[in-house]
Amino acid sequence: MTKQLFTKPALTVEDQIQKLQERGLNVEDLDEARHYLTYIGYYRFSGYCLPFQSNEQKPHLFKEGITFEQVLRCYTFDRELRVLVMDAIERIEVAFRASVSNGMSISIKNPFWFLDSRYFEKSDYWEHKDFLQELKNRIEKKRNQRFLKSYYGKYSNEFPPSWMIVEVLTLGDVSKMFASLKLEYRKAIARTMAFDEKIIKSWMQVITDLRNDCAHHARIYDRLFNSRPAIAKKHKEHLRQNQLNNDRFYAQAIVLFDLLTMVSPESKWNSRLQKILEKYSEISLKTLGFPESWTNYEFWGLS
Repeated sequence: MTKQLFTKPALTVEDQIQKLQERGLNVEDLDEARHYLTYIGYYRFSGYCLPFQSNEQKPHLFKEGITFEQVLRCYTFDRELRVLVMDAIERIEVAFRASVSNGMSISIKNPFWFLDSRYFEKSDYWEHKDFLQELKNRIEKKRNQRFLKSYYGKYSNEFPPSWMIVEVLTLGDVSKMFASLKLEYRKAIARTMAFDEKIIKSWMQVITDLRNDCAHHARIYDRLFNSRPAIAKKHKEHLRQNQLNNDRFYAQAIVLFDLLTMVSPESKWNSRLQKILEKYSEISLKTLGFPESWTNYEFWGLS
């Protein structure tokens, strides 16, 4: 296929509305459409149009009777779902940081364990010296934060102790550091989160990617994920019976709630997820990878 230069011009909001109407979208409230296209953006909004379009005759034509409000509700649903996801990730992330720091500092009996390459496996994708350089860079960027100013005002060490560095590193950094630890240490840390180390290693990478998606307002609704979680043994039969894959949000929701039951058992995240799906009942569960009878799976505690 021969590539071509991109020559499409930027459109005014009025032109955007006209384009949507020409494609068959029913825009009943023009002021509302102007407002949301101004503050959401046409490109982001158009991603939520895709399930309502039929490309059989001409690309991007809307199915008959589709309204601007219908598309907007998909956007609003997705935004509310991201907020719920971030609430779960925040709790899991804090617990994971603490588990890595406490587990290593106590078992090694050294709060500066991360400086010693002997505790890490050799890897093609993670170098201990590169990690320390990145840690230096992150500390320098956050040097004015109160806890670091207090530490360096009192101590002469080049690095702060483990429980401080996990606050400086990103979740991705901590996840990679965990994945690079020697097996015996990964197993010990994973036990504090009640799962096998291979599961935690997979899940924390998936959660890191999902966190980044949510932070950048990427779509969760009607999407296939490249980052796919390993399936814990207890869930395999459920997914098999319902012919489900791990490339939609449902698999990630299972991961989040499974970890939440350990680190924040009173969160009621399962009920909040159910309420959002009921509030937007027109949203097809299939677009999220949910089975129709998902609440009957006893894992969710909703039946």
